[in-house]
Amino acid sequence: MVRLTEAEALRDQHTKVQKLKWELAWAYIHEKENELAAKMEEIEVAERGEPTLNEKIRQAEEKYQNANARIAQIEVEVQGLGNVGDLEREKANIAAQIREGRHELAETHVGNLFSRFTCASYE
Repeated sequence: MVRLTEAEALRDQHTKVQKLKWELAWAYIHEKENELAAKMEEIEVAERGEPTLNEKIRQAEEKYQNANARIAQIEVEVQGLGNVGDLEREKANIAAQIREGRHELAETHVGNLFSRFTCASYE
């Protein structure tokens, strides 16, 4: 009778172990599904933001090109005029605008590259 009771207790323990293993496996699957859903959401957010980043890059490049064209125009005017002091000040102002445009362009490029890098790391 003692052996029968011990066998039943052993069988019950084995059943509990199997049930706990099953619960652990499903908990792991559920955790991974949640992680995957979070990563998918991050990718969707990044993809939605990419057109905005591309537009900012385009605008920064356009500002940069316009500023370069204005500098070239001013340099031509400087060569044709005798009052160099005023033109040099205007040139310095435009050069500052170009530096700002380059800074914006660099920040936008870095942000776009970071966005693409983080998206690529989830693939």
